[in-house]
Amino acid sequence: MNKAKRIFLIGMMAAILLACGMFDFSRNEDGTFRVETNLTLEMIRAVIDNMDEMSSFVNLQMELRDGHIFMQADSVEYQGITARDVSFHVELGAENGKLSARITNVVVSGNELDDSFFESINQVLAQRLADSVQQDQRAQLESASVSPTGVLLVWRIDPSLGN
Repeated sequence: MNKAKRIFLIGMMAAILLACGMFDFSRNEDGTFRVETNLTLEMIRAVIDNMDEMSSFVNLQMELRDGHIFMQADSVEYQGITARDVSFHVELGAENGKLSARITNVVVSGNELDDSFFESINQVLAQRLADSVQQDQRAQLESASVSPTGVLLVWRIDPSLGN
């Protein structure tokens, strides 16, 4: 799951870059900018479907739900082990101005795995997201929310801060 999670999140970041033309800008009273973008499931799916690393998932399905992205696959091969009937949630959020993600509710062949098993994976994921997305010190992610219509990202950009 570690590799799958990492790949999914890299794909999510690529989808964010693809959404560059889909921003809504507004100016705050303090001179900063508020930038919103909504990533659709089709955008997320297009990025993930084109990733070679996702080939270890057989029949990968994704669904945007309130609060998380639900993912399931008929099978997943990881480190030489094949897991069948796999599903999990990817929860996105904003933490200290950066995008965060957690894999939760992992079920393999009808057996739910303890979320604490993925805590170290989630910490690594959070750091990689921070490193890959937060290239500009002026941009702080205020919120990330998932709904059936998309993933809404809201940024606060302060042009007075250095890079």
